Amino acid sequence: MRLPRSDVDAVVGTVLATAGAFVSFSLLQFVTRMLDGSVVGSLAPPQTLGRLWVFFVLAPALLSLVGVGFPCLLRTTAAVARGTIPRDGAVSLAIVAFGLVSVAVEAAMQRSGIVALSALCALCLWRLRPLVSVLSHRLVLAMLATAGGALLGYAVYLQRLTAGFPASVAVAPTLFLLAFYATVTGVVIGALSAGRGRYSTAVVAPVWLATYAAWIAAGDRWGATSTFFASGVLVSLAAWVWISSHRRVDEAPSFL
Repeated sequence: MRLPRSDVDAVVGTVLATAGAFVSFSLLQFVTRMLDGSVVGSLAPPQTLGRLWVFFVLAPALLSLVGVGFPCLLRTTAAVARGTIPRDGAVSLAIVAFGLVSVAVEAAMQRSGIVALSALCALCLWRLRPLVSVLSHRLVLAMLATAGGALLGYAVYLQRLTAGFPASVAVAPTLFLLAFYATVTGVVIGALSAGRGRYSTAVVAPVWLATYAAWIAAGDRWGATSTFFASGVLVSLAAWVWISSHRRVDEAPSFL
């Protein structure tokens, strides 16, 4: 039988995924507007990115909300009715409900809802921070590897285009979307690790963000060279996180 606490985390997590999908799309649109007219922007047009976002980001988030979040919400509602849910879980549910009401109010005012959705994401992240902090090394390492690999593939693709190979409609936008979402997710997780003894992942966040921003700024001028460099930085950061994680395990006191 599932514990009420884990059900609450599932509800908060799926709400975060859905709200984060919409907020991140606004950020993605902002980035693509910055790249308008550049080489990177021409290879990852907003229309193609929008279709890929619906298929790879929005649809899975909505499926997780319906398939995971809703059943967990039913169980937590039953636990609330029985009075068996912990106080911390009840607070999390109340905060999520308040955030959803704020989104509905902003939508009723015929606004985009991004402000309320961003606040809802912040509230969900705050409630999930202890869980995220425990998994921060693994999550940041996975996101770094994804972003570094995506940028490496992007650089190889740019080189092949320069060499005269035919262009592909989906390759560059898919790699761009992978690098973008891995960066956003990893930077947020790394920032949440600050102050909880996860200094390696906390330090990675600003360096990672600066590297990605530099790639966006220099991609039009330096092309594949800057992309290879950015990929190398992210792979180096991933290696450092992996080494620091294993060093911490090796240095832990043994009770055997």
